[in-house]
Amino acid sequence: MDGRRLSYKQLEGGFTQPNAGVSVKMSEWARSAAVSNVDPKQSGEGVAAGGGGDVRRNDDLLELYCGNANFTIPLAPMFRKAGGS
Repeated sequence: MDGRRLSYKQLEGGFTQPNAGVSVKMSEWARSAAVSNVDPKQSGEGVAAGGGGDVRRNDDLLELYCGNANFTIPLAPMFRKAGGS
């Protein structure tokens, strides 16, 4: 995604998007939505850790009912803090 290889382990009994291609498209859409919703006055300075020219937001991400963190992993570098439950 965005020139980076992201990976995670599928845990038995966990849930996630079972179609890898759809998962990538959904995550790319979520990242583009997070970028397009940045208020220039509120955005941080510089490039987020992890490279790739990410926008660094000055807010936090909480992914609820995240299963295997399909969105938390690719979005985390864009936010001050990220977590899921």
